[in-house]
Amino acid sequence: MEFKKPPVVEAWIEFRFALTQEDSKWDEDAARSLMKTCFEEFVAARFLKSMNIDVNMQPGQSGPTATSEISFERVRAFSQSGEHCIQAGRNVFVFNQLKRAVWLRFDCIRDAALSAVQKYMGFRNLDELTGVSLHYRDVVAIPKTDTSGIEFKDWFHVYPEVPKHSFGSVKAFTFAVQLPSMCENAIAILSIQSLPSMGEGDREFKFSIDWHVSSVDKVEDLEAARQWLDSAHDALHNSFEKAFTPECLALFEPNEGD
Repeated sequence: MEFKKPPVVEAWIEFRFALTQEDSKWDEDAARSLMKTCFEEFVAARFLKSMNIDVNMQPGQSGPTATSEISFERVRAFSQSGEHCIQAGRNVFVFNQLKRAVWLRFDCIRDAALSAVQKYMGFRNLDELTGVSLHYRDVVAIPKTDTSGIEFKDWFHVYPEVPKHSFGSVKAFTFAVQLPSMCENAIAILSIQSLPSMGEGDREFKFSIDWHVSSVDKVEDLEAARQWLDSAHDALHNSFEKAFTPECLALFEPNEGD
């Protein structure tokens, strides 16, 4: 089933590498060189760092001593259109697709991610992957028809069930479930949470639906990554349709004949 108004707002593909195989250093200078050499079309790069603070208290000291160390983590940059984002770290590369006017087909996102990570691997002298993961984020907006709220079962097949006679109505929630049978050779996690209201004039109930699928077996090269991504996407597509009721799916405007 295909939709004219799919609720997806972001998708990203993450590639992971073993630290033992790297042949080049990774620091801020290397990240800047990566962006200049391979990703000049990406702008507004941010070089993200973290600080590790170690506090030590020895017997006989009047007070604790602290040392700190700043380490470079990753670079993040956006395409000029704002539709794509890349993140490159020492042993990880992430390609994000952000929704703007029209949502791209999965094969376009997959091919763009594989092309980008190939540049990263060439720059870092990496030739072997250890794992890959696929993530989708949907935002489902259900129109308000009155002031009494909604019944989850009218819109979702997966939702938290709270006994109303014991606890009353539910105003906000977040929960996650692991689904071991959803995708072969993968760990799949489905997370759902309610989103805050925008005020009295807000005429919709909004929910964030996150789908995360990560490989469990080693994915050694880009061709194996392509095959795994295709399998994971098919599993996610089928599970997406099963997660919502027909009334909810109608909000996304299925194409005629589906």
